[in-house]
Amino acid sequence: MPQSQIAQQNALAAGSTAPTPQIALRRYALDYINWTATSLPAHERRLASLAIGPARLAAEQTAASGSAISSLARSHVENKGVVVAIAAGEGADRGQWVVVTQEQTTGTGAYAGLPPTLHVTVARVTHMGQGWIVREWTPRT
Repeated sequence: MPQSQIAQQNALAAGSTAPTPQIALRRYALDYINWTATSLPAHERRLASLAIGPARLAAEQTAASGSAISSLARSHVENKGVVVAIAAGEGADRGQWVVVTQEQTTGTGAYAGLPPTLHVTVARVTHMGQGWIVREWTPRT
């Protein structure tokens, strides 16, 4: 990857860092899980501004995937949730974090009547400049 592309991928937006890893992860998680299909492109751009590296790239790719977003919009899909827990990895998993959320997805068609569910995400943060920022965000099934 060219140096200019790496620099752009790691450029920080004003206000994108948080004073602690936990605050960075909580803020990202709440933004990640609370969305409506009609606002998804803008929502994903906001997520990209709160991340660097692979997490930023994933958000930018989702924002650019118009066909998937239109399908969700046709079904009036919304996702709402809360953060249940954030825990730091220990031993060999030091540096990783586990974020548990409880989410409710609603909409029409296949999205009607879905029960609330717990979701687990493995994440990493990086200290940059004045604070912490999400670098990896990997939801687990």
